[in-house]
Amino acid sequence: MNSTTVAEQLCQLVSSITAKPIQAEAEMDVPLRDLGLSSLRMIQLIGDLESTFQIRINDDDVDEENFGTLSGLIQFVEEKTKS
Repeated sequence: MNSTTVAEQLCQLVSSITAKPIQAEAEMDVPLRDLGLSSLRMIQLIGDLESTFQIRINDDDVDEENFGTLSGLIQFVEEKTKS
């Protein structure tokens, strides 16, 4: 992984999928759906997360706690990359 933080990388991924600039500090607790992540875009995000961070995301990982907000997603990815 490069020197950028998980939060920065996630903001870049979400921004590229939604075509909107994402600011981690300002939008940590905004629901991902409000940032423009529809169901189809969420599937794209999951694939991008798996390839970018070299992690495996199981169906039961995709819940409101992990994929509800940017802060939840950052915490989830940080935990996944440690294991």
